[in-house]
Amino acid sequence: MEKGETAMRKAETPSTNGDNGNGPVAIRDAKGRFLQGNPGGPGNPQAGNVGRWRQALAEAVSAEDLAEVTRRLVEAAKAGKPWAVRELLDRCLGKPHVQIGVEAEAKSIREYTEEEILEAQRLARLLLDDRQADRQAEAAEVPASRGPG
Repeated sequence: MEKGETAMRKAETPSTNGDNGNGPVAIRDAKGRFLQGNPGGPGNPQAGNVGRWRQALAEAVSAEDLAEVTRRLVEAAKAGKPWAVRELLDRCLGKPHVQIGVEAEAKSIREYTEEEILEAQRLARLLLDDRQADRQAEAAEVPASRGPG
């Protein structure tokens, strides 16, 4: 292989991975795309159950019940319970999408000084300790979920 040549070469036409179920009636075109009118797969076998469960939940929980649960969540968040703060903010604002931009030139692991490596280890320990404290606080505040019967 020549220098600069990639090991993976783009195929002239995409593989159809065998007949793709194209027995007597084709369901995919030559590029492997589903043809118009394709019935699709079997769908979600639990969809009917999920719909019934949601309906049962909606019938069992009144607006007052929901308001009471929400008030308790807000109270727990105000009391500083990490799990409640996180849940409340996630529900009200949506889960955060954190993007961290690093503006540094990449260097080989061998180029880092011992001091830089020790600082990275210290920061990693702090993050792990903080995460462990959050998990312990959540475990102490939220009783284990119990299933039916």
